[in-house]
Amino acid sequence: ILLCLFDEVENLQFFHEVVSLNCYLHFKHFNNESQRTKQQMVILVLELLVNFINTNINKHQCLDLFSKSLSIIHRILCFQKRYSIKSSFKWYTLWDCLIKLQQSITAEKMFDSNHVMQLSSQIAIIFNLFVTYGDIFLPAASDYDELYYELIRANRLIDELYTIAEGYGINGRALVQQLENLKTIVR
Repeated sequence: ILLCLFDEVENLQFFHEVVSLNCYLHFKHFNNESQRTKQQMVILVLELLVNFINTNINKHQCLDLFSKSLSIIHRILCFQKRYSIKSSFKWYTLWDCLIKLQQSITAEKMFDSNHVMQLSSQIAIIFNLFVTYGDIFLPAASDYDELYYELIRANRLIDELYTIAEGYGINGRALVQQLENLKTIVR
C-alpha cells in the first residue's frame, strides 16, 4: 500500500507536511514509547520501515518485502532531494539498519539469488544518494559526519561486497559501479 501511495507526488507532499500527530509507537526494540506532535508523517513512515527491516533482518523469506521497503525509502529521498526538504529524522538509524541488512545477506552467501543482488544494489543507491545529495536534505553538517563514520565503520563489508560483485561479471557490473563511490570514501 505504501509503495502505491509514494508513487504520487501529491501523496509525498502530504506526508512531508507538518501535522499534529498524537500517536504512541510501541516497538519491540525501542525502550520508550514515542509521542509525536507537530512532525512530518514521513518520519513515522521511515521509523516504521526501519523497524520492519530491523525486526525481520534474519528472516530471509522477507527479501521481497525488504526490496519494497527500500523502494519506499528511495522514493522518499528522491522527493526530499527534488524539493530540498530537510526532515528531522534520525538518519543514523536508517544507515545502521541498511548496514545490518547488507551484513545479514552478505554473511549468508546468498548471492545466487537475484533478490540479493537487487537488495545490495538498492542499499548502495540509497547510500550514494546520501553521499551525493545529502547536503540538500540532511538537517545538519554533523549528519554528514555520522554518515561517513558509518561508511568507514563498514569498510570491510563494502570491500567484501565489491569483491563478490566483481566475481559475477556482467550481472555484478551495476553493483560494482554503485559501490565505486562508497569505496573511495572508505579508502
